[in-house]
Amino acid sequence: MATGQTHSSTLPNAAIKLLWWGNVIEAIRLVRVERNLRLKEAKDLVDAYSCSLPSLRQKLEQAQVEM
Repeated sequence: MATGQTHSSTLPNAAIKLLWWGNVIEAIRLVRVERNLRLKEAKDLVDAYSCSLPSLRQKLEQAQVEM
């Protein structure tokens, strides 16, 4: 599991853009395909990345409230 933490900062640029646009599910799908991971592993990577950036986390929380 330690390897998941090292990859959290190296998400594909397209996945990072999707996160900033509020498309968490699409970002997880992209990471899953590009890294050949299981769903939980991809979700954990995306979650770790979004939690590492307070401004992104706030934006995602705000988008969730608006939905």
